[in-house]
Amino acid sequence: MNLKNIISGLVILLVSSTASAQQIDLKGQVSIHNSKYETGAIKYVQDAYVSAPFTKPANSDNEGKFNLSFVGLDGGTAVGLQVEKAGLEVVNGYDLEKVVINRKRPLRVFLTTKGKLAEAQTELYNISKRALFARKDAMIQRLRNEDEKAIAELEAYFGHPIKDRFEAETELIQRIENVEKRLPEFVQSMAQENLDFASDLYIKAFQQFKKGEIELAIDVLDSTLLNESYLEAVKSLEESRRLVQIGADLEAKALIQIDQIIESYQLKAESFELLFQYSKAAVVYEKLIDIYEDKENNLDEEYLAINYRRLAGIYMADGQYNKGLDFIKKALSIQEKLFGPDNLSLGVSYHLIANIYLKVADYQQALKYQRKAIIIRESKLDPQHAALADSYSQIGVIFGLLKEHEKAIAYHEKAMKIFEAKKGAEDPKLAIVYSSIAVDYQELANYEKAFEYLNKAIIIQKEVLVPNHPRIAISYNNMAMNWRLLGDYAKALEYMKKALEIQEEIIGANHPDTAMYLNNIGLTYRYLQDYQNALVYQERAMVVMQEFLPSKHPNLAVVYNNMGLIYRGLQEYQTAIDYNIKAIAIQEEILDPMHIDLAVSYLNIATVYQKMAAYQDALRYSEKAIAIQEVALDSKHPYVPIFQLRIASIYLDLNNLSRAEFYRDKAIAVISSIKPESRGDLKSRLERFNKKFNSIKQRD
Repeated sequence: MNLKNIISGLVILLVSSTASAQQIDLKGQVSIHNSKYETGAIKYVQDAYVSAPFTKPANSDNEGKFNLSFVGLDGGTAVGLQVEKAGLEVVNGYDLEKVVINRKRPLRVFLTTKGKLAEAQTELYNISKRALFARKDAMIQRLRNEDEKAIAELEAYFGHPIKDRFEAETELIQRIENVEKRLPEFVQSMAQENLDFASDLYIKAFQQFKKGEIELAIDVLDSTLLNESYLEAVKSLEESRRLVQIGADLEAKALIQIDQIIESYQLKAESFELLFQYSKAAVVYEKLIDIYEDKENNLDEEYLAINYRRLAGIYMADGQYNKGLDFIKKALSIQEKLFGPDNLSLGVSYHLIANIYLKVADYQQALKYQRKAIIIRESKLDPQHAALADSYSQIGVIFGLLKEHEKAIAYHEKAMKIFEAKKGAEDPKLAIVYSSIAVDYQELANYEKAFEYLNKAIIIQKEVLVPNHPRIAISYNNMAMNWRLLGDYAKALEYMKKALEIQEEIIGANHPDTAMYLNNIGLTYRYLQDYQNALVYQERAMVVMQEFLPSKHPNLAVVYNNMGLIYRGLQEYQTAIDYNIKAIAIQEEILDPMHIDLAVSYLNIATVYQKMAAYQDALRYSEKAIAIQEVALDSKHPYVPIFQLRIASIYLDLNNLSRAEFYRDKAIAVISSIKPESRGDLKSRLERFNKKFNSIKQRD
């Protein structure tokens, strides 16, 4: 549907005071939205029903005019206005929520034929998305062709140095995903702009935008011209206040001009966002804020808060979380003053603050603000509203990171029910929720439930995403991990190879992210005791990581550890020890002393020393591993018996049966508390230990 086919209505509210201080008349006019832009003449709407509290309703006349009279109210009183006409729907209802009855600026209320606004928004969304992804694909192609200028351009856009093409491509993809999340809000705002009252500059830029020429739209909105136009409007405003007779007309003209400039700056800022030029978008938003902060312009504080919030979103997308937090809190301060403690706009700000705290890993603060958002949204919104689902999903993520997985699942399930009711299998957000639930069940060692939700996620992703989408690769990898934890290594290998195929197609074989998939495949072959294939994949992973990662990168420690495991399987114990020591050297330098990954590395080298009959060295490292495990893991975690059975077997080799039995019994207690379907290979490990234990006990 062409955007020009939209039929809609516009209300212009004018205010005049009667001689009596007790009555204020609010006058307005209803007209078809964009009618002058599309046909050359404004079309007025007759019999539009206009109502507000504290006054009688009115119908617009044949020129679209109406009048509402307020008696005994203070001029600064704000009321909610409703404008209704059969077949039309309100576009910018947000502007009608709080109308100050003696405001000087005209309030424009847009109506559109029901369903046409959604079509216009869809058209703009598709234009924006095509332009965004065309730019991404072109840039990625340049990066893969090793175009040096491409990295330089991205460094200028992102505002920081970029090490290599892999880092550039990874950050580019992440930023595209961030912008894509903001597109619906952006196109909704653009579709609501009334072109009948826009400046010529804005209309020219809008027409370029509709062609997908976002950079040309930015060029049209020249900053110097906009600033000159703003200064001219301010000068006219000052002049109008010195003149008695013609001052009112001059003031009205200046105020309209300022509104047009605001709209142009808004379009320019949002266009910069689409090109992920966040620093340039921030400069434009700061100019908008300067205009709104100028008291002489008589602008609503509410819109100052909105622009604070938008600038916060820009800084957040650019990774400048502290700056983002500063501006969103400024917005929150205004919103609390204007609306009180339970307005929906506060819920939006609380949600954004929670997201910022989530990014900086301050989970308690994230939890605090997301709970505030949920309280407001639950009190104001329909129980099936998508915004509630977003809050439930985010608080579920927070609880998961806090290791409170049962609570996480409960909130994710609330989000899931809303998304399922809204769009069902068509909503990619539902796939994200399913994946989150699966991860929580994995952490709870409930692998069957994890399978259930991973399968649901993959079904949706295959339906709504392109076949080589990175989210599908991640889901395959999660599925593989689940099979591996259950001991079905062949099935794990099947899904890992699917994930690797997608990953190599997206970012190529020589990429550190691809190397992690190679690493996982190598490790799985090791579980199958196919050490030669394991070594092939593991060496490929190691070569890529050594070339592209810093020497102390944690992923290098992972791959060195796994090389040690493979050489242990090949019974080349000294080589295994050498790789284990490399891994431990990195981890001891970069990880917390109580990090579970360090405990795993200690356990791995202890096992090799045990194979070499160096039992004291084995005991020394296994005791270090146990000390970390007791702090880092819940006492009922399914990994705990692995640590306990290893040190028990070392004590058994040292002929210390009492200590061996002590740790064996601790392992049995944990295994007994784990659901049978979640025990993986723990039962077989215990059986092997018991067989050796009983043999030694009978011999002695």
